[in-house]
Amino acid sequence: MRQALNKRLAHVAQVFGNSRIPTDVVRQHFESFRRTGELPEDKALAVAVHQRVKRGHDLFYLPSGEIDWPPTCRAMFDAPMRSDDEVMDMLLLEAVYGMGGIRTLARCALVMLAVRGRDVTTTLFAGTGVALPEFTSVGAELMEGSGCLFTAPYEAQAERLLAQRDEWRTRVPRGDHEWVARMSEAVDAFVETGTRPRDDLMLDSALITGELNALIAHTLGRDVHDTLVAFDVAASATGEERDAAIGQLQRIAASTHFIGEAA
Repeated sequence: MRQALNKRLAHVAQVFGNSRIPTDVVRQHFESFRRTGELPEDKALAVAVHQRVKRGHDLFYLPSGEIDWPPTCRAMFDAPMRSDDEVMDMLLLEAVYGMGGIRTLARCALVMLAVRGRDVTTTLFAGTGVALPEFTSVGAELMEGSGCLFTAPYEAQAERLLAQRDEWRTRVPRGDHEWVARMSEAVDAFVETGTRPRDDLMLDSALITGELNALIAHTLGRDVHDTLVAFDVAASATGEERDAAIGQLQRIAASTHFIGEAA
């Protein structure tokens, strides 16, 4: 799942990667992002701020729109080297180019870091030993660690789900990239169309992913009460009762993909 997300975000970044916004405008939004952690809602401005963060210096333009190389080169030579930080790089990709909940959680995480006094334009995780999460987005991982990801009245359900996810992770065949790819496809099919995986472990993967999506949707203000009730039944019931709950979830997935309606 992580590899597929990486490829999608990198592709979108390439598509949106060419901007010619005036230097002073980019600098203004860059400094605001440094202070607050808030990226512009405008896509082109958010892309320009992301490029400024990664580049480490301003770009200067001639009236024709071409790069003004003398001042740009001076800025380039004066800029410090940016350390490798795959976690911060991915968080920024999620926040700028991600869709839906991935984008929202990444932006929330950036604001949280800034509120806590961290400079989000730097490589915060370089040399810390923090690695990319294997089964979720960086934004979701950071928000979960902050205690801000799950809200009332579903804290107990979230605690049960996270324990279930930890147990599930011990059963995943690590290093089997072919299996992980098939699992990712099965999870996507379940969330998008309600197609039930035939493999029990992949079904567990799909149910955990779907329930996590629904809990996040609740935190973001969506109405997913019936969805979360069905997931809770599916997690505790057996036999026909569990199959009935999964059948209800399949129907919900086909219509709302577990993110419900705006409350």
